[in-house]
Amino acid sequence: MKPILVASVLLLAAFPSFSQDHQTQKKTLSRHLREVYDVPKRDWKIKDGPYFVINDEGAKVVKGAYDNGTKSGIWSYLNAGGDLLQKYDFSHDSLLYSAVDSGSIVHTDFQLLEFPANDNDKIQAPYKIGGAEYGFYLLFDDRDIPADVKSATSTASMTYVLTISAKGELESYTLLFSGSVILDKTIHRSIRGLPADALEFSPAKINGMGVRSKLTYMIPLNVMHVDYPGENYHADHSKP
Repeated sequence: MKPILVASVLLLAAFPSFSQDHQTQKKTLSRHLREVYDVPKRDWKIKDGPYFVINDEGAKVVKGAYDNGTKSGIWSYLNAGGDLLQKYDFSHDSLLYSAVDSGSIVHTDFQLLEFPANDNDKIQAPYKIGGAEYGFYLLFDDRDIPADVKSATSTASMTYVLTISAKGELESYTLLFSGSVILDKTIHRSIRGLPADALEFSPAKINGMGVRSKLTYMIPLNVMHVDYPGENYHADHSKP
């Protein structure tokens, strides 16, 4: 055996591999998302190592890593087709890349809640870390859709109204349903029990200063096919 190979064997013996010290866990993240991550065998509550989020179709929509329970390094967020939508550096709290997902069913808008902006002010819209569609999937549950809305999907829409703090935290959210053949409905939802990812945003900013805002996700229900009562949600982009 060559000396370098002997040294490698001794090194592996002295320092057990990462996989020997860790175990992979799978957990429901939201109704239509699953997370896959590693934990130390000494403490299964601490995420440590590679991290993925997988949708109902088995596609990886989030790729990142934890370091002793804390998000670390650069995370990639993708759509169901594998296209890169966002890169975020959690070690330096900075957005590295962002692209418009032309196939997304989610339409976004925002409103500032304080410090009205002047014409010369530089305004930055709030955004979801991970992208709007990822944020939608973290919240969406087809069981929230009222029965009369389910029967009128061709003319109805649902809108998530999210209140975002000046620090970029989700404070509260409301689910609105409207359409030409249904009565408008408002459902107030609690943020208690939501996964941590659902609470992470970059706040709206005026001249670099964070301000409270409302961020909306509007989804026309005619672009969706939902089985009731069912477990599967599918976006059908072939519909107008």
